[in-house]
Amino acid sequence: MNNDQKARKIYSYIHKYRNIIIARNKDGYIPIDYFINFLSAIPKEMFSDIPIFYFKENKWDSLGLLGEKIHSSTLRTKYLQLCYKEVGLEIARVLDNEVDRFKHYSSEKKRFIASLYYVSENLDTQRAKKILTQSRKLSDERNKYE
Repeated sequence: MNNDQKARKIYSYIHKYRNIIIARNKDGYIPIDYFINFLSAIPKEMFSDIPIFYFKENKWDSLGLLGEKIHSSTLRTKYLQLCYKEVGLEIARVLDNEVDRFKHYSSEKKRFIASLYYVSENLDTQRAKKILTQSRKLSDERNKYE
C-alpha cells in the first residue's frame, strides 16, 4: 500500500468509529476529553499544518477528521463550535492559527488539542448539556439520533 492508500484506510477507520468513541456520556453531554483522546490517537501525518478547508491531498484539519464537510456540520463539530464560542474562542481562528494563545504550537494537532484542553478547563457541565441540546437543533445531522 502506498502512503495515500494508507491514509485513506486509516480515515475509513476513523469515520467508522468516531461516533462510538466520541459519544454522549451518561450525564447527557459529550466530554471534551473524548475529543482530546480521539484526536490524540490519530497519526500526526494525517493533520495538515497549513490552513485548509477540511481536506486536501490526504491531509485533514481537525474538523475534517471529526467528520465535517463543506456545508455539512455534524453534531460533534457543531457542539465543539458552540463550546469554543462559550469560552470566548472561534474554532476557525484556532484552526487557522490566528489565536495568540495557541500560536506557539508547532503543529495543528498540538495546537488544536491544546485548545481543547482550554475549552475543557473553562466549560462547566451544565452549560455543556445545554450546548449539546442546541447542537442537535443546529447541526446538519439534526434528523439523526445517537
